[in-house]
Amino acid sequence: MFSWDNFTAFYLFFPVFIIGIFLFIFYKKNKKEFEKTMKHNIFLILKTHKKNNNHLKIIFQCIALCSLILAYAGPQISNKYLPKEKKVTEIVFLIDVSTSMLAEDLGISRLSFVKKEVSKFLTKLEGQRVGLVAFAKDTKVISPLTTDINSLQLYLKTLSTKSVPRQGTQISHALKITQSLFSASKNADKAIILISDGELHESEIKNQANILNKKHLWIFTIGIGGSQAVPIPLKNRQGKKIGYKKNSYGELVLTQFNSKSLKKLSKIANGKYYHLSFSLDAFAEVFQNLSDLKNKITKLSYYRIYRPLFFYFLFVACIFLILDIAFFWIFLKKEGKDV
Repeated sequence: MFSWDNFTAFYLFFPVFIIGIFLFIFYKKNKKEFEKTMKHNIFLILKTHKKNNNHLKIIFQCIALCSLILAYAGPQISNKYLPKEKKVTEIVFLIDVSTSMLAEDLGISRLSFVKKEVSKFLTKLEGQRVGLVAFAKDTKVISPLTTDINSLQLYLKTLSTKSVPRQGTQISHALKITQSLFSASKNADKAIILISDGELHESEIKNQANILNKKHLWIFTIGIGGSQAVPIPLKNRQGKKIGYKKNSYGELVLTQFNSKSLKKLSKIANGKYYHLSFSLDAFAEVFQNLSDLKNKITKLSYYRIYRPLFFYFLFVACIFLILDIAFFWIFLKKEGKDV
């Protein structure tokens, strides 16, 4: 299959064509006046000889110029394909946005730290289909599966405790909604990355984990938070701290990270549990495990191998430029002998 790499190069033929038309008109216009000055026979012979040689020089130069333009256009030929295996992976981030994720036991809020780490993780992905789901007592799909990582980054920035209407923690409904996002294709690895501070008070975790196993969905649970109980700060619209969350009795509400439920979920679902902190890069391990999933299914695609041909046109251009220069010197030498 023959093709051109740079089609815009062909636009260079337009100025060449216009200049050629202009020179042709100019030549025709001045031809009669020129012939009037050449009345003597010897001048007519010289004139004819010179005119014929000039025509050859112009032809040489035009061929050389056209060859250079064609070389710049990048001619190439492809006559074979090479197979390329590409791993297909579908990933859904299931992020806890309950008010306990506002605790600042990491220097910044747990949710802010999660968003920062997930954002860095997304930059490592290449070609994977990724979705984003927020959950508390309610669940909201922030983004369905997409390969547009830039858009996903924007959705991630807007994630907050206000992303869902009701607060609390209901993981079973969140897992059910998340499972529905995956495609029915069997030619893909499918993984859920659940990120929470561990306050999952539900008896349905075992049932959901069994469903994940039946659907061959991998689940990686990531816990975030310190070991000590900390208060939950409240902030106004400007982001300034205005106090701490209290219960209906006016008592300070404390939240403490609990990895027990997350470890239980990952164990039942044959997944893995990680802890996220400044000293532990959980996402680096998750990325490695996504690359080493046992259910490695690859999609076979093909890409063309192109062989460039521009050097042939460069060779033609050089030949005619050499002929043009050689012809010029030969003509001068012959003209000197005649004189």
